[in-house]
Amino acid sequence: MTSIIRLARRSSLRGIGRNIATVATPLVIGLRREDPSRIWERRVPLTPQSIRNLVESGQVEFHVQPCSRRIFTDAEYVEMGATIDSDLSKAHIILGIKEPRVEEILVDPVPLHGIMRPRTYMMFSHTAKGQEYNMPLLDKFLSSKPDNTLLPTLIDYELLTDDQGKRTLAFGFHAGLAGTLLSLHTLGQYHLEKFGMATPFLYTPLPQSMPGLQELRKALRSVGERIQKFGTGEQMGPCIIGVTGSGNVACGCLSMLDELPVEMVRVDELEDLVLRRTFRGGEASLKKVYVVNPLPGEYLMRIDEPKSQSFSRSHYYANPSSYDSAFPTLIAPYLTLLLNGAGWAPGFPRLMSDKGLRAGVEKVRQMGLGRFGVVGDISCDPYGGLEFLTHATTLSEPYYKLKVDTHELWIQSVDILPASLPLDASTHFSQGLVGLGYLEGLIRRYLEPISTSARSPVNSPALVSQKVEDTLHRATIASSGQLFGRFASVQDGGLAGKVEAYRAGLLAHASANASSAGKPGFGFVSGYESNSQHVSQTRSMSSGSATNPTSSSLIPPTPRTPKKRILLLGSGMVAGPAVLFMGRRPDVDLLIASNDGGELEALAHSQGYKMENSKAESGIEFRQVDVGDESQRNEGGEVREMIRGVDVVISLLPVSLHVRIAELCIEEGKHLVTASYISPEMRALNDRAIAANVLLLNEIGLDPGIDHCSAISLLERIKSESGGKKQIKSFVSFCGGLPAPDLLQGDLDRHGYPSAGPLLYKFSWSPRGVLTAALNGARYRLGGEEVVVPGVGIDAPSSNSTGGVVHDERLKAMTGMLEGLPNRNSVPYADMYGLQSQDMRTLLRGTLRYKGFSSLLSFFHQMGMMQTSPSIHFDFLDTTDPNDDDKGANLEEAWLNYYEKVSQIPIDRVLFETSPFAKFVDMKLLPGYDSDKVDAYKFNHEHAKALGWLLDSRTGTKMNIQKGQRWWGLPALDPIHCAPLDLFAKLLAHKLRYGKNERDMCEDSEDEEIHTSSLVVYGSGYSSAMARSVGIPVAIAALAVLDGAVEPLYSAIPIRGVHGPGHASIRECVLKGMEQADIGMKEGVRRVKVGDGSSLEAKLVAGRQRRARAM
Repeated sequence: MTSIIRLARRSSLRGIGRNIATVATPLVIGLRREDPSRIWERRVPLTPQSIRNLVESGQVEFHVQPCSRRIFTDAEYVEMGATIDSDLSKAHIILGIKEPRVEEILVDPVPLHGIMRPRTYMMFSHTAKGQEYNMPLLDKFLSSKPDNTLLPTLIDYELLTDDQGKRTLAFGFHAGLAGTLLSLHTLGQYHLEKFGMATPFLYTPLPQSMPGLQELRKALRSVGERIQKFGTGEQMGPCIIGVTGSGNVACGCLSMLDELPVEMVRVDELEDLVLRRTFRGGEASLKKVYVVNPLPGEYLMRIDEPKSQSFSRSHYYANPSSYDSAFPTLIAPYLTLLLNGAGWAPGFPRLMSDKGLRAGVEKVRQMGLGRFGVVGDISCDPYGGLEFLTHATTLSEPYYKLKVDTHELWIQSVDILPASLPLDASTHFSQGLVGLGYLEGLIRRYLEPISTSARSPVNSPALVSQKVEDTLHRATIASSGQLFGRFASVQDGGLAGKVEAYRAGLLAHASANASSAGKPGFGFVSGYESNSQHVSQTRSMSSGSATNPTSSSLIPPTPRTPKKRILLLGSGMVAGPAVLFMGRRPDVDLLIASNDGGELEALAHSQGYKMENSKAESGIEFRQVDVGDESQRNEGGEVREMIRGVDVVISLLPVSLHVRIAELCIEEGKHLVTASYISPEMRALNDRAIAANVLLLNEIGLDPGIDHCSAISLLERIKSESGGKKQIKSFVSFCGGLPAPDLLQGDLDRHGYPSAGPLLYKFSWSPRGVLTAALNGARYRLGGEEVVVPGVGIDAPSSNSTGGVVHDERLKAMTGMLEGLPNRNSVPYADMYGLQSQDMRTLLRGTLRYKGFSSLLSFFHQMGMMQTSPSIHFDFLDTTDPNDDDKGANLEEAWLNYYEKVSQIPIDRVLFETSPFAKFVDMKLLPGYDSDKVDAYKFNHEHAKALGWLLDSRTGTKMNIQKGQRWWGLPALDPIHCAPLDLFAKLLAHKLRYGKNERDMCEDSEDEEIHTSSLVVYGSGYSSAMARSVGIPVAIAALAVLDGAVEPLYSAIPIRGVHGPGHASIRECVLKGMEQADIGMKEGVRRVKVGDGSSLEAKLVAGRQRRARAM
């Protein structure tokens, strides 16, 4: 096959040389760089080897955009005669794999031989079906003027077919190869996580992990050898893989499975295999893989004639509504893994509907462990043949989890599977593009005489091969500014009709904007790109719920308007997940502004961009500006101009700046979203915001935010289900971001502390915010008594705040390790939650910390280290030289100076240098020192020991540093005027930041008598649990505001003014989005006897009573 293709290529090139006279200006073919946001798209339409002969002919030049991600290097193209050039403005033919960004389409004509000629684009454009998310791209090729013949021609690879309609250039086989590997790997992870079993499938290579197919097949054969030696698991029973379809995708699946010890089976043999573990009269083997590839006639049943046993293909295609699929109950429950390679079209029965899935799951319960736990949907058609498939996944996060009642299904639905085999897929595609004559046909269109035929696209020659030209005709969507061929039909449902509707929508929107100029409002549309990347998600399907594909907040409506814009102010720890979440929306541009250039650079890097290039690459712009500078907020100031140019503003700034930003938003008529509490100053803006038609949405984070949403939702459900008869007497809610339990274990440092230090805490959000929150006063009700904590007090009402509400198995061992701190004023939340405060016995919202946190932080406060004023001048030594051998001593001297200034307590420098513990502190000078209780010469007091750790340059989280430098556990300081609190926050941020491979967790729980709702989130390598739990809700809320989803259900009056998440449309949107982002709440009901002391409220009351007796 290879030799024939090469022969055909050389022959065609010689033909060009014979028939076309030598030209002074060569034809230029451009090879696009793929969209940088598609990080795994490394394929190319032409390999370097394929262009060599074309270049040598002298008729063609190749201009290749530079790309370091591409499977072939720039140097390889240069070696074959190409020119590396980021500017493709000279290119007549432009080739790529996927569609480019709309703004990158070049529509101007290009000169050739003194004549202006239109360009030609070839790509997988995803426009032929009128996909609304790509309508802006298609519109670039179209004109309202019939005489505009110089707009470019659009040819879609997907439409290159033979006379029988079969595709001639596709990646289906490679999708099957890659999808099989990815699904087998997912199966191995599923077995390990769900059942604690390490099966051989765990060692399946990821398709993108090796250079090519040869290495991947060899690695999979070694998995097969392990299966033959160790089996697939006694508890799991025979491993059965179902492959649907008979096209290229299915052939690719079966080809890859051939590397395993495979036995093909029939549908009627499945029951014996699973229920009886027998096969064709003998015992079923656990050391092989059984594969079933059912034909449509084996599971498609006539519903108009149920007794009919015969399947007629012609009847089926003529009468698809007369059939239904029995696959969900006949085949699926017996499978270990389903590889779906079957296509589907509207009007035809789905392989598995949502209803069918639930019926299949009912039968799965009879089958034992591991049945129908993993699906690899290689066709990746959301809400298509597998109706329950909600979205495409990515190679970085290839599967998501779907809950069907109590059954959990893992779904792999990567939509760019061939991209994981870039070398083999590109070679195959390039050989087809050249060997089948398609590229030659395009070249001839430009180099041979221009045809005047009315049926041909502009530049179509009379001398070109008619067969190739016919194929190119079928694949042409637009030419000369008009839809071409069959796509020009104006019949209902045709592409022309959809284009007309799209343009009408644009005109209507433009008219509406013109009539309401200056009036802010919600955008009413958004975009969904089928190949965009998504976080892994969990969607629940209860047996009584109906599926609505448009209800998912992660699958928004398709675009009818230009891009919307969001401004995010702040670049701290929680910004990353918010940017990542919103950046996946192709209809939204993001502008991130901060005064910290280093944070901005790090944030851009974490998203895979450079600050200076990110806007062009991704629609995300990073801008350094001092938001706190009042002049920047005045008329003509940069901050004001940024707010004026967007639709929604998110403020992740310090709390003190929120009101100032809110005032700007009111003046400019823009909506605002924050994660912070509603302050009295913010509340005072309510009337002004309503008058300006502006929504100021606050308390959208973890605490406050998710806790409010889940609490109100649970309380309203309790009232609804009881018909209003249940009266809530006690409400307790605790929330906190903590180091994961593993950071409290492991090796201890020289002071005897684990990685989390003496506070048993690490910072996943603003350190200053954590410290100032601890200084806030508090008010709450507990056991019928109202408790008021002074504004600088740190009170811990309970030493075991988790009580009986731990739902996460990993946290049960932590019961008794936590303490709860009251969080601000809990009493006003009775109104938000619909509770009668005067009737409440207990009403408490608190913050979770590990035991000892409040006591030690109170000690630091008594030491003066948490003073917010006055600013003190410190004459620090120079600590900025990273290569200074004396830097450790200088840093310690600087921070000892800081401690002495704020505490007014001298330190013995000699003891500090020689002691691994805190002997340098004079115990008699410490707050709370009692000579009757503490031996003044016993230097192991916990507070003094913690001070020793804090001021030691050899303790704390180590960070990545440049080669040749040393790490120091104290941050550098400059001679400045600064409040003690700010320096203390800087010190803790340096020593207690999360290191590589360290993770945090967030726990949030509500306890309403015996009804509980809890959330536990762990950090990942990319972001902390706190960052995800704050950043993602903020992003969900901002997008909901942008899309107009935050609206009353039964009123035409929009929600405006100052709000928290209490309104139903806000909280339900946030809760649904969080569940889909795999950060959903878990609810439970626990019945206890009155007075048995096991409720959380009872434990809190008992804890406070113990503390009162001890004082």
